[in-house]
Amino acid sequence: MMIADLIDQDDLYEHFKTLGLPLSSPESADQCCQVAAQWLGTVDEGTQEAVKVLVEQLLQQEAILLPEIKTALEAHLVPALGINQH
Repeated sequence: MMIADLIDQDDLYEHFKTLGLPLSSPESADQCCQVAAQWLGTVDEGTQEAVKVLVEQLLQQEAILLPEIKTALEAHLVPALGINQH
């Protein structure tokens, strides 16, 4: 049996920190995504594109994405980034 490493709020936090999102401590997925959506208005196009690519990649990994992560991404970042979901 193979055990998958699920994408949780700590993983999300680390991804956002890598992109430069100003978070002081691991917050809930919803809080991370709210802050990220607001932060997008203050960063350059390249950073916005990097966040968009990250969000799209995370959503494509739905099988290992915890439901609260998916919900937070869809609620805050999908609309902010103009991502079309099929």
